[in-house]
Amino acid sequence: MTDVVVAAGQCLIVEGGPSWDARTVIDRTAAATGVLHPIDDWGARVQLHDDACPDRS
Repeated sequence: MTDVVVAAGQCLIVEGGPSWDARTVIDRTAAATGVLHPIDDWGARVQLHDDACPDRS
């Protein structure tokens, strides 16, 4: 397992799962501290943004 650091002011989007239908959003854009978020070794699409998360289209 791998961890991704989501610093204060960042947004993390992780998409994956067995059917590619799982989506996790960690929004730290208004937070004073960061967090670690685990990423399973099976694979995922990971997007780390230095501002607000983009709208899902």
